[in-house]
Amino acid sequence: NMEPDALFFSRDGLVPYAGDFREDEELAVFNILKWLNTFSDMDMSRRVELGDRLKRLVDGQGADRIAEAILDM
Repeated sequence: NMEPDALFFSRDGLVPYAGDFREDEELAVFNILKWLNTFSDMDMSRRVELGDRLKRLVDGQGADRIAEAILDM
């Protein structure tokens, strides 16, 4: 159920999508290792930029909002 979110973040270049581990374990692991190599080669300013872009999309308050909605029922 998380695949649509993973594809969204990947499409925007924010978080890489390694593939579906259930369909091809080796390819998923290969893609993860490839991304780790790419990430380790990035300079700090690029890493900060990606982090800032993610923070603008995800505020970390989703669980709190869900809990509030349940309590308001």
